[in-house]
Amino acid sequence: MKNLTENRKETEGSPLSKDEGRKTFNLLAQFKGVRQFFFWNGKEVLEYRDRLVIGDKTLPIGDDDKFNCENGVLYQIKYNENHDAVTFRFDGNAFVEDKSRYEFDHYLTPHLSCSYEYDEGEKKMLVSLVENEEEFLFDFSSEEDYCFNSYIEQNGIIVFANGCMLIDNLLFYTRNGERLWEYQAEEGWEVKKNVYVVDNIVVINSENENSDIKYKHEGYNLFTGEKLWETGDTQYNVHFKIGPNNLLYDLGSCWTGHEYQLQLTKLNPYTGEFDTAVLKEGNYWKKIDPWNTTIYGNKLYYTKNKSIYKGMPPNDECCSLGLIDLDTYELVDVILGACDAQLSVPLFQDDKMYVVVGWRLLKVLEMKDGIPVLVDAPEKTEKTLDELDEIDELRAITGCKCVKPNKKLSLLDEYNKLREEGREKGFIPVLVSYDILTINSMKSNIGIIESTVSEVKKTVKDFHKKMLAMTVADGKVFLHKNWTQESTDEDEKRIWSAKKGRNTEKNSFSLGLSGSLYFVKVPVTDPWLIWVYLPYGGWNACPDVKTQIAVSKYWYEQYAALPVCICDSCVDYRLEKPLETPYKAAKEMYEYCCDIIEQSHNDIEKLAKDIRNVEFWNFWWN
Repeated sequence: MKNLTENRKETEGSPLSKDEGRKTFNLLAQFKGVRQFFFWNGKEVLEYRDRLVIGDKTLPIGDDDKFNCENGVLYQIKYNENHDAVTFRFDGNAFVEDKSRYEFDHYLTPHLSCSYEYDEGEKKMLVSLVENEEEFLFDFSSEEDYCFNSYIEQNGIIVFANGCMLIDNLLFYTRNGERLWEYQAEEGWEVKKNVYVVDNIVVINSENENSDIKYKHEGYNLFTGEKLWETGDTQYNVHFKIGPNNLLYDLGSCWTGHEYQLQLTKLNPYTGEFDTAVLKEGNYWKKIDPWNTTIYGNKLYYTKNKSIYKGMPPNDECCSLGLIDLDTYELVDVILGACDAQLSVPLFQDDKMYVVVGWRLLKVLEMKDGIPVLVDAPEKTEKTLDELDEIDELRAITGCKCVKPNKKLSLLDEYNKLREEGREKGFIPVLVSYDILTINSMKSNIGIIESTVSEVKKTVKDFHKKMLAMTVADGKVFLHKNWTQESTDEDEKRIWSAKKGRNTEKNSFSLGLSGSLYFVKVPVTDPWLIWVYLPYGGWNACPDVKTQIAVSKYWYEQYAALPVCICDSCVDYRLEKPLETPYKAAKEMYEYCCDIIEQSHNDIEKLAKDIRNVEFWNFWWN
């Protein structure tokens, strides 16, 4: 292994240094409320909560609609009444349902798609290729189920793998169903996801946790399977990007045993020559993931996304975006940062950089020679949200009084004390964690962008006014939407006659992976309105804010349950009087948070037993 560090230039005095003074980047445009951004047919695609903007066309969408753009294909995934995924492809005017022959399908190019499924009875894979509306069918015998791995467009070759993660066998087929060759990993070795192809050479990465050489790379002739070279001196798992001169590059964090290193690796696919350069050392670089990188020209751009807590040592935990010059191995840090909002991998077009900040703001920066253009920064007149300490930021984005927990009291004792105080003064206390998921979820739902404190307070006030004027939906409709029939007293009798013994549920705050904890005094007397001031949710399977309000209203009226804690991926409810027969409530809890069954209690009856006579309901979303 050759070390490239000797070629690296020092970065002191770089034009993008954070110590440059009153300079900033030339922001050409920014779009608030953007969740995702793509390019499709050269057009900008902006996904908002309620609309999808494709060039000059605007399409209404639902808050739960999911979109993606791969290989020049813009598509949408929906789920039918059987919970099967159905793909809809954008044809320039609308999203049209994909009429694939088999269960699993992939768009390979705008004019070519592949669908496939495994025939368990016949022990063979069934494959359909549709190119310009002409279908090609073939099959191959197999004792196990294969899935699509990658498509090599320039050669018209499809690669199938015997798994999606743990792979030891690859099959190479032409589009007309001719098998070219088969790759079989040696015993103990597993292929790491997709292959890489340069000209007529395919590069395969593999791993063996029990070998002295943990990772290796092999080069093969794409058409014949002839082995050309092998290298086995990689120190960590890599995810290559094809860069200048068809060389493969990877950037990632590597633990040396006493500290983290930021390493740039380069692989020559023609010869197998493998080089590495150590660019930086220290714990700041412990969360650079190879899949959060992209190459534009001769520059490799990375995003560093890590949950942060204010008050950490400088340059330790933060999100940032930077670049590396692949000719000089010059590391330039940071283009955007340090900030507490997740950053998307940047996209580029016409000397512009596009990056989404915190799932809510699209920034467009002017570029020159692959580097953002610097301009004079405006005079600073007021603090921004990021300059506040934790508790003041929490006060700004909630519009509520916030207090630190009293160390002399337990959290539960202090909650009880504040609850009594709140009954007299008109507020309800909620224990809130300052962590990136909780804070960014609330910022995103309110629509807070990087702004001054006064602008944030106005945005928060307007949001509260809008939400308080909203008609609250019926939470029962959401919680019972998948029930084939309502629970009855007979159900409860049947369950509890067979479910004896004590529960095993934790009867306290769950807390989870919390940051600093604060009690927020929410100025409401109706518990369901807590979510107006603490608008948490709307990510993954976690219900959105309107649903949180509806469910809370229903649960308070049914069970006197109110939300008492929001912490990272957890929400806790507390019952004023625990339930003796909670089977119906357990069914509702599953609809609200399926992960508590699918990744914890295993079935609803067990959950019902575990929450019987329990004061706290603990929810967790993956």
